[in-house]
Amino acid sequence: MTVEISVAYWRARERKVLLLGLARGKKCSGRAQEDEILVTAGSAEANFVAAVSLVESGDLVAVDLPNYMQIPGLLMFLGARVLGSRRSHTSWRFPLEEAVGMIEEKKA
Repeated sequence: MTVEISVAYWRARERKVLLLGLARGKKCSGRAQEDEILVTAGSAEANFVAAVSLVESGDLVAVDLPNYMQIPGLLMFLGARVLGSRRSHTSWRFPLEEAVGMIEEKKA
């Protein structure tokens, strides 16, 4: 699983389908080439690399609340508009449809 997430972070610009597959809970092959693996010194650095690789100023990003609050601050620092969705369900699954709906609503 760690390799899959690292690959998604590192290659997301070229392979958005892989990141979407992870977000939707689909299994990836887990087979990564040596140059596709990025080792970080912890989750904070991995979050930073992912955000800097994926987010551009003006992007709308939906986040599930409560969360590891480093992420909303990092997104705002990068110029993104952060849309927080207060968790109202008991499942640990990210409410992907709700997040997409929030983004579509703000785009209109």
